[in-house]
Amino acid sequence: MNKPTRAKMGLWSTISLGRGGMIGAGIFSVPGVAAEIAGKKEKECVLLVSDFYRGNSSFMEDLRSGS
Repeated sequence: MNKPTRAKMGLWSTISLGRGGMIGAGIFSVPGVAAEIAGKKEKECVLLVSDFYRGNSSFMEDLRSGS
């Protein structure tokens, strides 16, 4: 029978795994902190940010297409 081999992680794989964990944790924790700060205005803040990102993505698409 073949002996199972253990895959080894290199330096860059380890760094990428750590960075991914930090970014992922931030994505899920920052909205909670922002909602706590916003208080009763949470819905308005979410709508404002989503409108900003929608406008930004449209702007970037226009830049990419050359319009």
